[in-house]
Amino acid sequence: MAKSLYKILLIQIWFGKWPNWINLLIETCRHNHEIDWLIFSDQNPPINQSQNIKYIKITSSQIESLIAQKSGVEICLENFWKAGDSKVLFGVIFQEYIKGYDFWGYCDSDLMWGDIRNFLPEDSLKEFDIITACRCCICGQFTIFKNKEPINFLFQKAPYYKEKFKSNQVEHIDENLINEAALQEEKKGNIKVLRRQLQIHDCDSSEWFNWAKQLEESERGTSEGMFWLSGPSYWKNGKVFHEKFHEEAMFFHFSGWKHKWNLPYYSIPDSSIAGWMIDEKGIHMIFKSFQKLRSAVYFLKHNVPFLIGMVFKKVHKRFSRRYSDRGRH
Repeated sequence: MAKSLYKILLIQIWFGKWPNWINLLIETCRHNHEIDWLIFSDQNPPINQSQNIKYIKITSSQIESLIAQKSGVEICLENFWKAGDSKVLFGVIFQEYIKGYDFWGYCDSDLMWGDIRNFLPEDSLKEFDIITACRCCICGQFTIFKNKEPINFLFQKAPYYKEKFKSNQVEHIDENLINEAALQEEKKGNIKVLRRQLQIHDCDSSEWFNWAKQLEESERGTSEGMFWLSGPSYWKNGKVFHEKFHEEAMFFHFSGWKHKWNLPYYSIPDSSIAGWMIDEKGIHMIFKSFQKLRSAVYFLKHNVPFLIGMVFKKVHKRFSRRYSDRGRH
């Protein structure tokens, strides 16, 4: 694949201990060498390092001051989850870091990245101002914004945005509120937003599925062929696939399952590991030696009936010929 003309920077804020899967997540970032990450955190960088990830050590109070200074918004980040509401401000408060990038964006950490660029064609990057990984609305898991002033200040178009930021409650500004603002600007013809289902979820949601289905039918006249998958998936060689249907996705999102897990701390994956499977019970390493065994089992499973049939046909043919010869005598 030719190198993209568009540079993309994904920004995250993380306070507190890194999740136990952080080194695996970084490994999935490493395979996306054309995407850069900038992570602001009060923690030291994880042991797994990648050239396309930069860390800046900062406290929550320093971020609060920066937000007030650069955007005029008051926000309290004592609640870890409230940090998600600040995502829409990144294009304003981190202006010095997004210089030189065509797109800046935000994302989550409870996921495993597949091949991101594979889902961002050049014509889409040229045409759209915002690209998000959810069919229904702008989502916190992955959304990128064209780096220009009207888009960077889009949050100001949202109703009561200052009160929402100041609230101690998590208001999902990075999803619901910014989506409302985007819809208003779309109707005016000021911006173009691409909402596509690019992710695999851990758990299915009939509410979200029905919403996506209605959108597809209203826009395309049919929901046939709509991408919507949930359930166990695996990461291998920089790509994410659904276990059962082997459909590729930009990433796998395990927002629900993570609360059920009691995971060990995963170190840097070594050369014996081919990838990992993610299901309701946790994250399971796929070893290269196991892959060979699995391939052999797969071959036997799908070819033994055929081979037995071939042998049976030959034996039956031989015996039929023998009995036919006896009958002639």
